[in-house]
Amino acid sequence: MVLSHAASDSDVSVHSTFASRYVRTSLPRFKMPENSIPKEAAYQIINDELMLDGNPRLNLASFVTTWMEPECDKLIIITPTIMASINKNYVDMDEYPVTTELQNRCVNMIAHLFNAPLGETETAVGVGTVGSSEAIMLAGLAFKRKWQNKRKAEGKPFDKPNIVTGANVQVCWEKFARYFEVELKEVKLSEGYYVMDPEQAVEMVDENTICVAAILGSTLNGEFEDVKLLNDLLVLKNKETGWDTPIHVDAASGGFIAPFLYPELEWDFRLPLVKSINVSGHKYGLVYAGIGWVVWRNKEDLPEELIFHINYLGADQPTFTLNFSKGSSQVIAQYYQLIRLGHEIFLHIMGNYASCARSNITPSSSSSKVILPDGEVRHIHAPTKAAELMMEIPSFFLVDAKTLKIGRKLKPLAADDDLQTRGCHVYVAFPMTRATSAANASDMARLFLAAKKQQRRRVRTAVKHCNTTSSFSSSSSSSKVILPDGEVRHIHAPTKAAELMMEIPSFFLVDAKTLKIGRKLKPLAADDDLETRGCHVYVAFPMTRATNSGVDQAIGCYDTPVQELIVIDDLLSAMVGIEGRYISIKRFHGKEESIAFQVDPSMDLALQASSPQQIFPLCECFLLIDQFVESSSQFKNGLVNHAFAAALRALLLDYQAMVAQLEHQFRLGRLSLQGLWFYCQPMMGSMRALAAVIHQASAKNFVGSAVLNLLQSQAKAMAGDNSVRSLLEKMTECASNAYLSILERWVYEGIIDDPYGEFFIAENRSLKKESLSQDSTAKYWSQRYSLKETIPGFLANIAATILTTGKYLNVMRECGHNVQVPISERSKLTIFGSNHHYLECIKAAHEFASKELVSLIKDKYDLIGRLRSIKHYLLLDQGDFLVHFMDIARDELNKKVHEISVEKLQSLLDLALRTTAAAADPRHEDLTCCVDRASLLTTLGMHKDSDSNSMEDPVSITGLETFSLSYKVQWPLSIVISKKALSKYQLIFRFLFHCKHVERQLCGAWQIHQGIRSMNSNGTAIRRSSLLCRSMLKFISSLLHYLTFEASGELSFSCVLEPNWHVMHDRLQSTKSVDEVIQHHDFFLDKCLRGCLLLLPDVLKKMEKLKSVCLQYAAATQWLISSSIDINSQSHSQKTMIRDATVTESIFNFEREFNSELQSLGPVLSKGSQAEPYLTHLSQWILGVSKE
Repeated sequence: MVLSHAASDSDVSVHSTFASRYVRTSLPRFKMPENSIPKEAAYQIINDELMLDGNPRLNLASFVTTWMEPECDKLIIITPTIMASINKNYVDMDEYPVTTELQNRCVNMIAHLFNAPLGETETAVGVGTVGSSEAIMLAGLAFKRKWQNKRKAEGKPFDKPNIVTGANVQVCWEKFARYFEVELKEVKLSEGYYVMDPEQAVEMVDENTICVAAILGSTLNGEFEDVKLLNDLLVLKNKETGWDTPIHVDAASGGFIAPFLYPELEWDFRLPLVKSINVSGHKYGLVYAGIGWVVWRNKEDLPEELIFHINYLGADQPTFTLNFSKGSSQVIAQYYQLIRLGHEIFLHIMGNYASCARSNITPSSSSSKVILPDGEVRHIHAPTKAAELMMEIPSFFLVDAKTLKIGRKLKPLAADDDLQTRGCHVYVAFPMTRATSAANASDMARLFLAAKKQQRRRVRTAVKHCNTTSSFSSSSSSSKVILPDGEVRHIHAPTKAAELMMEIPSFFLVDAKTLKIGRKLKPLAADDDLETRGCHVYVAFPMTRATNSGVDQAIGCYDTPVQELIVIDDLLSAMVGIEGRYISIKRFHGKEESIAFQVDPSMDLALQASSPQQIFPLCECFLLIDQFVESSSQFKNGLVNHAFAAALRALLLDYQAMVAQLEHQFRLGRLSLQGLWFYCQPMMGSMRALAAVIHQASAKNFVGSAVLNLLQSQAKAMAGDNSVRSLLEKMTECASNAYLSILERWVYEGIIDDPYGEFFIAENRSLKKESLSQDSTAKYWSQRYSLKETIPGFLANIAATILTTGKYLNVMRECGHNVQVPISERSKLTIFGSNHHYLECIKAAHEFASKELVSLIKDKYDLIGRLRSIKHYLLLDQGDFLVHFMDIARDELNKKVHEISVEKLQSLLDLALRTTAAAADPRHEDLTCCVDRASLLTTLGMHKDSDSNSMEDPVSITGLETFSLSYKVQWPLSIVISKKALSKYQLIFRFLFHCKHVERQLCGAWQIHQGIRSMNSNGTAIRRSSLLCRSMLKFISSLLHYLTFEASGELSFSCVLEPNWHVMHDRLQSTKSVDEVIQHHDFFLDKCLRGCLLLLPDVLKKMEKLKSVCLQYAAATQWLISSSIDINSQSHSQKTMIRDATVTESIFNFEREFNSELQSLGPVLSKGSQAEPYLTHLSQWILGVSKE
């Protein structure tokens, strides 16, 4: 889109000389004219202005096709088919079904061209767009939405998506990132390498990456990026991290080139991670500007919610575009080109394009350069495969010069590597020796670059000396030898090269006149005659195994001073893990791999017994540490090992610098064996301590916390050596930085960002918050996040606080209340020395999270109000609705358990709630009813908090014994009022409800007695029955009052529910954390359970027996009273006397049984009062009242 700009006042009209015969006045430039003009005039005006445009056929920088065959032009431009193409809005599928079919054919042709995995009858998924820019927007939206859906399902943040691309991408990628709020991570380009580096791209991928975008045909130079390598690296990272980061290929330029010119190149849907590809039809698709395509691997890669379905143009029509209406001409043109040209002509056209491109490249670019170790440069003409180079340069492995970076491991070329697609044709050869194949091969790049600079410096120095020498006569009596460190040795009048070699041992010599960059070194032979040479300047190069083609003699053949020099040279190599001429490295494989250094047995015994054996442990430690550093660079070893390896790598650089300094001293002739041992001693203790840590960590595969604890314990063990202890503490600090980064996200955001399972907090994702309303054990709060066994020592004392901090933040996030510790209050968690600042930061984060969550639960979700509502209904604090319910549900509750209709009970409960004072409570709708299948005694026997295991169930039970109320509790209040807590409320309710039922039955019996007082019945049976009914009623009423009401007077301390409620209520007002809220609530329920005798089997059995006697008596009262009245009204016949005796005996039996059970309750309460003092108060309350 071209943005408009305001024009000057003098340029506001459109003038046309040729159109003046139609119009007499100029037309306004930026406003619509008031009047119309003839069509010929309009045509002429526009045609006049367009003549100033350039010729499209001559515009080589337009990025689009500018010529098509006339037959295609007729389809999309020329009359009479203009009405069949340009004016067709191909979004209207009902009106233009053939145009829609042509688009679908194009999509399927392109999908098959890109090797989409389609079945025989399966159609491709794709859409035509207005160029690749729209195609990229659509593909990016699909990736973003799919990533967001996955993150939402996992309960993770989804507000910070990013996309990884190279810095060479077209501007449409930057538009997508900016328009749709996606962070753009760009891989920077490097000199000579102008495409995205796949390794760097994969390193930049994180859990928020929606995709990696690879470019097939860079805008800068047309180069293809290595999509195959990117796919392979990303597959490994996805496997190690558990992510599923996909790839999008922007094939705007190369999509119609690669399938024809490079059919074997794997870049498309043959790679499993390539999920979508866009291609430009108006570039190498050979269509005029305005057409692009995007295809997806399969339907699952395009989220359904992005596809809109419209029906205001007719039938249901799916659409996935950024714009709505568009002409169909380009679609028709694309279909024309595909069927007109076919594979055959496309191949020819693309081949012509490639030839044209190559003809504009300088001839020198058709050859490759190989730089040999001695500096020689070989030119190999136009190789296509790496195998052609390898045949020219045998015994060497080749490395692309673009990949040579300090610290990066060398990546040799494979024989089948294609060299034509590479942007740089410069390679470096390395000899295939044991030294280069060892673990430290990654340093060869640095050695090569350093050696190259040193050689250039030697050449310049040698040429300078040679020029100086040439100014003297040829009979100069001395020769000059330039050593590697720059020292110049003067040797008097040598005649043979052997004389120089004896003066400069362990070096080969090169005539300075022959030193030129790119020319292979030619060493002097021992019998070379020096007198005939015009220049007596030579350059010395170290004689290593790679340069010495001869067979080494036994070291014992040399004199002892020479042996010492050779041993020092070999030891310096061994100290960096390289075998020398007389010191070899032996590796032993078994249960534990080990390394040993061995010297030539012919060495002088005095030398063998001295420094070499003392220095070998240092060499072994270096190899062990270096091997650990290399292996720990893999993702699977975790972040702590990564950080530890990075710290070790820095230490090894210092160590290698020390070795380099020692070698410098040796070359100056200032280093002896004793001196070497003296300089190595300071590093010996540190390297041994680190090697011990690494050996144990590697043997036991330690990661995360275990590595940190191992470092800490080793540091404590080295308390007597300050330098070693300080080093280990420094290593601990470096290794813990990655661990503390995980800890920071947990205590500041409540997120476990632990891709390798190193953190000491485990997350059980199988437990969902919804389980709190179903799981009677309330596992969610205790097991959703839990502590692992291995905890870092410096966090052991505060681990519980760390756990609860993140849990609090998670609860708030799952409530939609995304609270994080404010940025201003966050501090970088670090540990060093005796500084405990990190502990203060953790405590501050815990206080913040606790305060926020408690405030959220109390204020927004009204915890106290919910608890009070539960108290009203389940603890019988508000009993009017319950009385009404018991009246209207009496018949249903008297049924056997299996005959009860829970739905009917629920409707009766709703009726009772709506017709009583409970209707004013907005929370009464959360109340539901339920019927258990077991009696209270059986339920308590199964309850894990109960000590009773032998409680028996009655023979037959009704709804009166099993009915209970339940309460709907939503998240996050379900943390406090969990299923387990509700079950305790229900146990208390069932006991109180049954006591209430007994009281109502006895009240009915008492009313019957009161009804016959006016009859002046003076019978003994009626009088005794009345007294018994009074005693029973007072017993059950006293028990209910003791349990539920706040009494006054002397026995006020004996009440259960109300006083405990007030205690909990007061404590909740001052709580600072949810754990305290849960603790106070659980304590309240346990106190109530125990106070209501539900956790005391012996006492509860006595109470149940007394209630059973009361119910039996209440049920028999009607018969007893009516029988007594009949007896009093009849004559005293023998039959009447017998019946009177039976009634009296029945009343006596009820009285004896009730009094017996009541009297036996006293000893049971007295016995239990030793462990439960409140039973004494209960005994005084119930038994004292019963004696009245």
